[in-house]
Amino acid sequence: MRLAIGAVAAAMGALAMSSCGGSAAPVTAAAPADSTAIVVLELEPLRAAPVYSKLPPAVRSLTDPLQHVKHLALCWNGKDLLMLAGGFSQLPTGYTEIGKGIAAAGSGERIAAARKALSGGTPVVQQPQGVAEIRATVFGDGKLPLTGNLANAGNLLRIAATSTVTVHVENEVELEIAAQCVSSGKALQLEQSLRAMVTLASAGTKDPAISTLLQEVRVQRENILVRVRTVGSVEAFAKALGAP
Repeated sequence: MRLAIGAVAAAMGALAMSSCGGSAAPVTAAAPADSTAIVVLELEPLRAAPVYSKLPPAVRSLTDPLQHVKHLALCWNGKDLLMLAGGFSQLPTGYTEIGKGIAAAGSGERIAAARKALSGGTPVVQQPQGVAEIRATVFGDGKLPLTGNLANAGNLLRIAATSTVTVHVENEVELEIAAQCVSSGKALQLEQSLRAMVTLASAGTKDPAISTLLQEVRVQRENILVRVRTVGSVEAFAKALGAP
């Protein structure tokens, strides 16, 4: 069962509210109000990570074409994906500039929504802080199109009201998930579900890399907040996510 932490990570599957080099606002300031999941990638430190070349092709396909971009935000609303580029030295191909140092790629409707959000001046969400190359915020299950084993992650996300993810990529990958629930009862349900998932996955896997990754999982509940932390190799995370 390759669901476990890999599934949760994929579901929540983010990055910083830091100033977008030369832009008057962070790239997330253009995230439309109907966004159900926002992922931000800090491209410069991500590309500088020693294990960058080992990242799954799905990640590299997003980051490699944006060599002149510092920040990339992915905004999902349950139907359409909007991509926001920030802190660029030259306008990336396929993007439309919507503000100082911020450009958007997506449908005309989504780009218009990004312009409206940017003009409003108040970001939809404050992204989690700390040293991380990837950050994400998901509202509920984020209406993410998850199937197969990943559908289990959607079930977990629905227990929480809001979940955030921070991922630090260096020689290894450090993952932290913080899920805030509406009550301590829901938080207890989520904690127990996570522990059961990790136990079942550990018992079911025969892959040493995934087994080591699962052994590093730490689940902690603080009233209505549930935190999950783990660290492992890029290869282990890729296998857990089912990446080729």
